[in-house]
Amino acid sequence: MSVTGPSRAGSEDAGARLECRGANPPARSGYRRLAGNTAATLAGRAAAVVLALVLSTILFRALGPQRFGLWSLFAYLVGYSTLVDFGLAAAVERQVARLKAEGRASEIPGTIGQAVLLVVVAMAAVSLLVLAVTAVFEARSGRPVPLDILRGLRVLPGALALITGSLVIGSGLSGLQRMASLYAWRTAGMAIGTAAVCLLALFGVQRLDVLLLAYAAGAPVAGAGQWWRLTRELPAASWSVAGGHGLDWHRASIRQLLGFGGVLQLATIGPMLGEYIFRIVVSRRFGLEYAGIYDLAARAALGLRSLASSLFVAMVPFGVGVLSGADRTRATSLVRLAVKYTGLFMLPSSVLLVIVAGPVVHWWLGPGAGAEQVAVALRPLVLLHALVSLTVPMAMMGRSAGQPGPECVTAWAGVTAGVAVSLVAPGFPPAVVLFGAMPLAAGVALWVLLAGRLGVPFEGWRDLLATGVVTVSSGAAALVARYAAMAAYLSPVSVVAAAALAWAVVGVGVTATLGLIGSAERGVLTSIGRR
Repeated sequence: MSVTGPSRAGSEDAGARLECRGANPPARSGYRRLAGNTAATLAGRAAAVVLALVLSTILFRALGPQRFGLWSLFAYLVGYSTLVDFGLAAAVERQVARLKAEGRASEIPGTIGQAVLLVVVAMAAVSLLVLAVTAVFEARSGRPVPLDILRGLRVLPGALALITGSLVIGSGLSGLQRMASLYAWRTAGMAIGTAAVCLLALFGVQRLDVLLLAYAAGAPVAGAGQWWRLTRELPAASWSVAGGHGLDWHRASIRQLLGFGGVLQLATIGPMLGEYIFRIVVSRRFGLEYAGIYDLAARAALGLRSLASSLFVAMVPFGVGVLSGADRTRATSLVRLAVKYTGLFMLPSSVLLVIVAGPVVHWWLGPGAGAEQVAVALRPLVLLHALVSLTVPMAMMGRSAGQPGPECVTAWAGVTAGVAVSLVAPGFPPAVVLFGAMPLAAGVALWVLLAGRLGVPFEGWRDLLATGVVTVSSGAAALVARYAAMAAYLSPVSVVAAAALAWAVVGVGVTATLGLIGSAERGVLTSIGRR
């Protein structure tokens, strides 16, 4: 089986790879880079989650539930957390890493330039498509498109172009394994966009086009900073070569970018498109305000999974090296470790969030029926995201092996089934549960398919059992502490703090007692940041 990616002979990390044998990880030097990149990605995504929650909270209060529901339909498309980049970010990251490993750094600026050119062309096509769709709608319906929607559609391609271009440039840093620089600039850009929207909303601005453009305002800043960092990482000769043809149309380079990236974009756009359609279904079946309620619950529930995906992002280039050695023992151990640490983070944390969802949401949004509905939707979403995340490591191995096809098929099947069952769900909460359960089934199917195709079985059942013990024990402690604090008539903040403290103490104690994190693994974790 051929693997697209850095050659084994040319990889600068070849001597640092871990030799995973059995359940124990190898020497510290092997996973140090993986752990460091994971930590940098985790910090960046944690900042993104906080900024997204701040923005959603302020806009929900400033715009009201109905208008916020309309905002969420557009913001979901242009948000930094979406994946509408035509697969270019993943393709550029993979290509940059390969070019660097093969000593062809002079081709990196040209590769990034080709991707930026594709973004410009694609967004020009999107602009024409928007004009055509609105014209057809008005001609057939005999009435104009509502003004708020029309304003949002007009600026949508421009906002997408700014953010997608920034993502593509940042993927060059990712390919060079400079995750810290990447997320520092990306966070700065997000902070600028978030601050601009919040200030406008607080001063009474409610025009959707103005808010969307303000939301994208930080992307050029992030892109410029990332580009400046790239100039410092690459030889000066690279930029002199790229300056003459970096934005010319080179068919071979375009084919390389779209080959892997195109299929991967189909795989990632399926869930995103399904989420968008589900919001429309919710707004049509239950009211536009429920689309806003779901948006708030989905963003809060996605926070933990977004943090866990930091490991998945760093796992792909590392997995390319593991699979290139044709040693399935090492690949099996990598999957086992990824699932174990994903489970240790996601399962106990999700149970804690379910237990304290009521007080947290009421503190976040204030008392009211809207806050209660958000809490109702949040609880099942949190648990479903936790279970789905356990299936993702095998999907990342499929990407590492250059086989995103199975992920594409199962992703579309899962989201299609989710939207279909939501159309007949008897109410809003059942619709949320059924929609979220279908991707879980698709993830299990993908795992079975790729495990057989890649020859990478799962050997971490004992880890999962121990993680379940940690989850149940820490959750029970948090539940007891919550009821005890409520019985003592403590404030909601004190109730959450008591539950979290009991959860942490019991969780850490049970994890240490069961020996889930070995000494070699602790050495890797404590070595993050060392050279």
